[in-house]
Amino acid sequence: MRFFGAILTGNPRAWPLGSRVASHLCCNSRLIPSARQQRKSWDNHQRNHHACTSLPCFAHTHNLPSSNIIKHEHHTYPILAVMMAVVSVVVVRYIWTVIPALGFLCFIAFRIYSATTPSGSPALSLADFSSPFVLGAGICIMYSAQGRWFYYLVGESMVIGMFAYNSSGALEPSKPLLIGICIFAFLAALWFRGKFWNYAIVIGLEAFIAIFIAVAFPIMEMMLEAVVNEKLKKVGEKVRSHHLLLERYYEAKSNGKS
Repeated sequence: MRFFGAILTGNPRAWPLGSRVASHLCCNSRLIPSARQQRKSWDNHQRNHHACTSLPCFAHTHNLPSSNIIKHEHHTYPILAVMMAVVSVVVVRYIWTVIPALGFLCFIAFRIYSATTPSGSPALSLADFSSPFVLGAGICIMYSAQGRWFYYLVGESMVIGMFAYNSSGALEPSKPLLIGICIFAFLAALWFRGKFWNYAIVIGLEAFIAIFIAVAFPIMEMMLEAVVNEKLKKVGEKVRSHHLLLERYYEAKSNGKS
C-alpha cells in the first residue's frame, strides 16, 4: 500500500521505477534498460503486488482486535444471559435448588484457594477467590427477599455484577471497570427483576444479533473486497499508462542521443 500512497502523494522517488528514473536522468542513456526488459520487470512486479494485496489482506481482518472482540462477545453474552436466567428464575425460587448451588460455589472457592502456580504462589487474586462467596451471598439475598423488590434488586445486582466481572478476564481490574460493572449490573437488574419474559427478550435479541453477525459480516467482506479490487484495477491502469509514457520518454531520449 506504500506504493499507492506514493502515487497519490506525488512522490516520484517512492514509485517502483521512480528512483531509477531520477538516477538515469543524470546518467548516460546507454545505462537505460530496454523497453522489453522494463515491461518484463513491470509485469513481474504487478503479479507479485497483486498476490500480496489480494485476498490475504481480508483474511487478516479475522485477527484484528475488533473481530476478536465481536467473536468473543457474541459467544459469551448469550451464555451469561442464560445462566443468569436460570439462577434468577429457577435456582433462587426453591430451597432444594439453592443449597446445591451454594455447595457448588463452595467447591469452586476451594478449588480456587488450592490452585497455585509452579512457583508456589497463589494462581488467582483475592477478588477471584471472593467471587464465589459474593455470588452465594447474592443468591441467598434473592432467595430470602421474595416479595421485597429492593432486597431482590440488590441480590440480583450482585449476581449480575459478578457474572460480568468474571467474564472480563482479558481486561485488567481497575476502578473504572468496577464502576462500569456496578452501573451495568444495577441497570440490568432494574430491567430483569427476576421475570422470565424479560430474560427471554434479552436472550432472543442476543441470538438475533449473533445470527446477523454470522450472516452479514461475510457478505460485507465480499462487497468490500469487490470494491477494493475495482479501485485497485483502476489504479493499475493509471500506473500502466504512466509506465508507457516513461517508456516513450526513454525511447525518444535514446533515439535523440544516438
